[in-house]
Amino acid sequence: MPRELVILRKILPHPNIITLLYWTKIRPEEWMVAFEFHGYDSIGLKSNLKDYLNDVATSRGTNGLKEDESKRIMRQLLLACSHLESYGIYHRNLKLDSIVIGIDGTVKLIDFSLAVETKENEQHIEKVGSIVPPEMYGHVTYRLSTAQIWVLETIFYQLFERIEPFRKERVICKALGPVMFSKYNRPSKECVELMEWMLDVDPNRRPQCIDDVLDREWIRHD
Repeated sequence: MPRELVILRKILPHPNIITLLYWTKIRPEEWMVAFEFHGYDSIGLKSNLKDYLNDVATSRGTNGLKEDESKRIMRQLLLACSHLESYGIYHRNLKLDSIVIGIDGTVKLIDFSLAVETKENEQHIEKVGSIVPPEMYGHVTYRLSTAQIWVLETIFYQLFERIEPFRKERVICKALGPVMFSKYNRPSKECVELMEWMLDVDPNRRPQCIDDVLDREWIRHD
């Protein structure tokens, strides 16, 4: 059975995660799978987050979204990942292309082909995913909980600027300076402080789980 089916069968439905409806094996190595997006259809489903950001930036003549818009999207992603984390499950390939957004602003995680179930504080060593935190470059063990924090923050930054904050191995493996923004889209002090906490090069100084981020007053309130 494909990894995606195994993972999605383990979790209860969540408004920010695709729902597995049914599946059937039609050939030895081929499955037919149906998903539901909780009210999304061909009209209600806007696009993946990457295309959405490009459309917004083009129409507004800006780099990305406003702070309040970015916060609403980020909060939904955090809630989805917190739900997965409660089952010991990590997506491992979070990126703009694996997130869809509806015309009502609701986002949902898709593509669980690299997801994994793990024990609390279990150590990993493989380099996996499209966005890679510093510890994965060092050939040392790491925890998925703190690695995921870095990845989520990278996505958060992309909501503002549409690029990753640190895109080269030689840069992200050094001590990092302040997170930089274009002069047209500078977020609040509280927002930047949260970003820099999540992007700490030392995983032991980052939030240790999703709920640590959700506990911040700035992310909880519009």
